[in-house]
Amino acid sequence: HGSAKRTGASPALIDDDTPTPAHARFSWPRLALVALGGVALMGLAWLALAAWGGTHGTLAQMGWFFSKAALLT
Repeated sequence: HGSAKRTGASPALIDDDTPTPAHARFSWPRLALVALGGVALMGLAWLALAAWGGTHGTLAQMGWFFSKAALLT
């Protein structure tokens, strides 16, 4: 739409010199909070399946197996 000419590459929005934002920095309390939240969600989902079909139900057994596999890997 015009005769503007580009000379070289334009700077990236996020490059190697961009500082890490505060919400993306590592912290042990945040890691613990996210891990506990994930385990709590997994436990609530399994409890719902166990309440619906019993602890020996197919869905509860599959949920228990794959939850253990997810935590192991």
